[in-house]
Amino acid sequence: MRRSWFLSVLAAVAALMVPTPTQAVDEGRFFDPRCDVYGFDYASGEHFDDGCSGIDMGAGLVDSTRKAILLYVSYRDLNAGNTQDSAPYVLWLDTDTDARPDWQIRFAAEGNFEELAKVDAWIDDSPTVVSCAGLVTDVSLSDDSSRLVIPRQCVQSHGAFRFNLQSRNRYDQDRSWERDCYPEVRTWSTKVRHDT
Repeated sequence: MRRSWFLSVLAAVAALMVPTPTQAVDEGRFFDPRCDVYGFDYASGEHFDDGCSGIDMGAGLVDSTRKAILLYVSYRDLNAGNTQDSAPYVLWLDTDTDARPDWQIRFAAEGNFEELAKVDAWIDDSPTVVSCAGLVTDVSLSDDSSRLVIPRQCVQSHGAFRFNLQSRNRYDQDRSWERDCYPEVRTWSTKVRHDT
């Protein structure tokens, strides 16, 4: 019941975000290479290739409208994960002219956690958490996908932006982990433009 209610809300929000003919939209598909997940073993102190893990990202879609940024991402097999992370999915946004991230959105499956924060570095010890009415994060374990709706007013930008996506799985008590990033670690996508 909770899931069907959440998907109904998502559909309603998405309907509100559908652009009218007067709204310029820049839509972009992106593809992350398959079987490129890597990990780190704290016991040995070594990085390793984890290949085709369940958190492996595949195809994605990003839309930019006057009202919102919308993202969709597919994964290999989210049910295969056994994550101990409180928020294993992270979206970074760069909305200005420098190379540093400006916003971080952390979220988890089944709506268990979502947080939007203003940041000024990839690792920010004191991010400013921001309340955002209309923020939607939906991770579907059955569909192996995630969907995000980020209202433009929440990230204080109506122009072009770049993004970085990360999926992460911490899978044992030694805090060993595996991770997949698009495009790469601390690397930005091509710029997504929107005519204002």
